Amino acid sequence: MSLPFYKLQKPEYLFRPTQLVKRLFAGKIVAGESLCSLPWGASIHINAQEVVGKSIHHLGVYELATSELIYRALNFCDEFVDIGANIGYFSLVALGNQSFKGKVHAFEPHPKIFSRLSKNINLQKESSRVQLHQCALSTKEGTMTLYIPDNFDDNEGIASLEKPTQKSQEIEVAVKRLDQVLEKDRRYVLKIDTEGHEEAVLNGAEELFKNGQIQCVFFEEFNSPKSAKSFELLKQHGFDLYRIERAMLGPKLVDPYQVITKRLWEPVNYLAIKKNLTNQLYPLLTRKGWDILN
Repeated sequence: MSLPFYKLQKPEYLFRPTQLVKRLFAGKIVAGESLCSLPWGASIHINAQEVVGKSIHHLGVYELATSELIYRALNFCDEFVDIGANIGYFSLVALGNQSFKGKVHAFEPHPKIFSRLSKNINLQKESSRVQLHQCALSTKEGTMTLYIPDNFDDNEGIASLEKPTQKSQEIEVAVKRLDQVLEKDRRYVLKIDTEGHEEAVLNGAEELFKNGQIQCVFFEEFNSPKSAKSFELLKQHGFDLYRIERAMLGPKLVDPYQVITKRLWEPVNYLAIKKNLTNQLYPLLTRKGWDILN
């Protein structure tokens, strides 16, 4: 197949020419589940017709800059917490860091996606290091409604506890507070992708913040950083905030309030770093290169 030149100018192809060859000569995406291999050797079942699976199918990875930064940040924590784990991609990023020997917690409330998450984790040699949680996280423990938009088949990561404006299906799911699940003597790196429910997840981790256990938080935010409650909450807990960007030669961390002037084809992600760690972490996180593509 032929691709426009601008679509070929990606580090996923420059640093992994075999992925470019695969993309150029791949046949038509077929319906159903398929098995892929990630750059560090992990196997993962994907649905290549939806957003996460399509990215892995075409590029070999999903959200490269965020993946790289998580991979590097794991050297500064005891355990990784994957909130909104979907099919387990970021949990596999954590297992792929050979110097990180801690536990991984993967939270996913959607029954169908949790089933694929479980299957993907069970493929791994170190699956015993991953604790699976079939529940959502919020400010309280109990049950809540999970809303599943009608276009879920195109993007299997958009189910949310936040009620959407468009038509959706509804299911009841178990909900917990993060500070009721995690241990009180561990240091954590969090990744939160809960489709607009991020602030509630952070509020449910209040004791962990007070105890100084959370080192970094990777998260999405739909609202402007100037008005986002998640930003205000993280600043109150003593975190420096950055927007995650990508360059050809490595990940970047920029002022989150800086206007985005270029066209983005990936979700906007942010990183909060505990202030007393910023001077140590920032240069290590932003050094040149792509470790996960090697």
